[in-house]
Amino acid sequence: MRDLGFDVLYFPPIHPIGSTARTRRNNSLIAEAGDPGSPYAIGSAAGGHDALHAELGTFDDFRRLNEAAHQHGLKIALDFAAQCSRDHPRLREHKGWFDWRADGTIRFAENPPKKYEDIVNVDFDKGFPDAWLALRDVVLSWVAHGVKIFRVDDPHTKPLPFWGWMIRDVQDRDPEVPVPSEAFTRPKMMRRLTKLGFSQSYTNEGTPIPGKEDYLNSEKYELKAWDWDRPGNLRAF
Repeated sequence: MRDLGFDVLYFPPIHPIGSTARTRRNNSLIAEAGDPGSPYAIGSAAGGHDALHAELGTFDDFRRLNEAAHQHGLKIALDFAAQCSRDHPRLREHKGWFDWRADGTIRFAENPPKKYEDIVNVDFDKGFPDAWLALRDVVLSWVAHGVKIFRVDDPHTKPLPFWGWMIRDVQDRDPEVPVPSEAFTRPKMMRRLTKLGFSQSYTNEGTPIPGKEDYLNSEKYELKAWDWDRPGNLRAF
């Protein structure tokens, strides 16, 4: 990667993935055997945001990876997504942090027109301040594991005061931690995110599912091995 001109190795969430309402390929709602689910459905009986997916290895493996990346002039960037799968330990330990319907079922996440039945959002008002502190501590735990860059998932769908507080608090402790955002939103909101402390943003190119905002054959829902020699690969560039 260094020889290609990159200096950051970015990972989507590397935590345990929930099984309830697991998403299968192309965001269809009935998973089949072997579907890994979306890595953004964070949390299972094996742990939550501060745990590693068992199939990816141990924290010793992660430490060796981080050391090897630095030897090659690369930094590790990790995804930070505040949401939880419906199997996340926090739903049992901190039920009051989430939005429950009158019939006792939990309200799953929506970002119209999208619906995400495999994840639930933290209620930042009900969870204040404990949920805020817990989410900040997740970031600090990964800083302790050597991660210095965090790409934030959909910050414009979460309360802006939380991001302003969290970014300042983390960077007061470690000024070397930049926080890029993934924000597919309007210019006014992008400016507000910038003033809160997000250092960068970006967009994606890809083939959409006809009539939807989702990408066709997204890597979020499948395990893929890419051919570096296929036509159109960035390798030559």
